[in-house]
Amino acid sequence: MISVLIWAVLQTSAFVVPIFVLYMGWRFVRAYERRPRGELDESTSRRLDQLEESIIRIDSEFNKLAEEQRFLTRLLSERQTHFGEVAP
Repeated sequence: MISVLIWAVLQTSAFVVPIFVLYMGWRFVRAYERRPRGELDESTSRRLDQLEESIIRIDSEFNKLAEEQRFLTRLLSERQTHFGEVAP
């Protein structure tokens, strides 16, 4: 009798536990998607603005370096075509 009861509990739990886990996962995802998105406080907003400005400045410097590299490459290639091989 006890072995039949244990067998029934194990068979039921083998079916119920995965369904329960899936249900709780679904509830967690819904709760996560519905959570309120708060506004950033002033210090965080200010820091993000500073970070954005820094990235823009770095980008402009990188573009200047790239332009200088293109200019020097063009200049050296023109020198080689006009004066032959350039000594290192």
